[in-house]
Amino acid sequence: RGLPDVTSRLAPETAAWLAETPLSLGELAAGGSVDLPWPLPPGARYHDLASGLAVEAQVRDLSIVPPRQTVPWRGSAALTLQGAAAELKDVRIDILDGNLAGHLRFGDLDRERALCSFSVDGDGVQARILLDAVAPVAVPYLEGVANLKMAGAMVLGSPAEMRASLELAGDLALRDGTVHASSWLDDISPYLGDRQDLKDIRFRHLVQRVLVRDGKLIIENLMLDGHDTDWRGGGWFGLDGGIDMSLNVKFPADFQPELGDLTPLAAVLRGDDGRIALNLDMKGRAASPRVMLDLAPAKECLSERIEDGVKGFLDKLRGNK
Repeated sequence: RGLPDVTSRLAPETAAWLAETPLSLGELAAGGSVDLPWPLPPGARYHDLASGLAVEAQVRDLSIVPPRQTVPWRGSAALTLQGAAAELKDVRIDILDGNLAGHLRFGDLDRERALCSFSVDGDGVQARILLDAVAPVAVPYLEGVANLKMAGAMVLGSPAEMRASLELAGDLALRDGTVHASSWLDDISPYLGDRQDLKDIRFRHLVQRVLVRDGKLIIENLMLDGHDTDWRGGGWFGLDGGIDMSLNVKFPADFQPELGDLTPLAAVLRGDDGRIALNLDMKGRAASPRVMLDLAPAKECLSERIEDGVKGFLDKLRGNK
């Protein structure tokens, strides 16, 4: 009774986020020192008061439901706060059957825009939950169970401001999932004939190097081993909804593409393992990108084979003279 309204001391976007975010705390054990003017100056916010705080705390049984999600994140951590710097150590967050573990460091808490750096390891976390936090535009396209090891930094602010400033690098491996690529691959539907099911890419394993910077989710060294198709490549998703990907896809051994007048290329595209490989470029908006089928290498190979055949035929003619 008689305590000030804490949310009135927060930045408006932070207070709005807290008001819309279900949060509960089972246990908080804390100690330290506080050197603050009392009563608090009108309009004072946390960054105005940070220099007078020194706190150590243990948080247990924290439950929070992030924006746009329905599954609670349950966690624990040790907090050290010293003026304008803070650190969360021994962080563990349980999400359904998966978990995240790591630490966070905060700096410049006495300024309008504080900084946060972090490292995180993840085991058995649903991919859609991770994507919703860093790249919501990609959520409809990927499902699976993820393991990860990443590190990054961002400026604290509203969720939109944090995503815009986020820089992240790490490795992501997924298992037993699906890439829902029907909208991406609509342009190559005629080539797939009666195998339209291949546009939903079911995979056993998917590994990739992931970077987030300059408003893009960058994918490097993508390797997808699927039930029907195998994929290699890389590119990026823009957090604004753009996409630019270059990919190589290897189809099942019994697959025969519908190439029309270019049907003779099918034999050239088929490798020693009997499987056809094609190069695809996807550009534009992620919801419906332009997909270009790159047949230039196959045409070049076919031309070389024809040229070699003609040379061989001429050599035989010369030998018969």
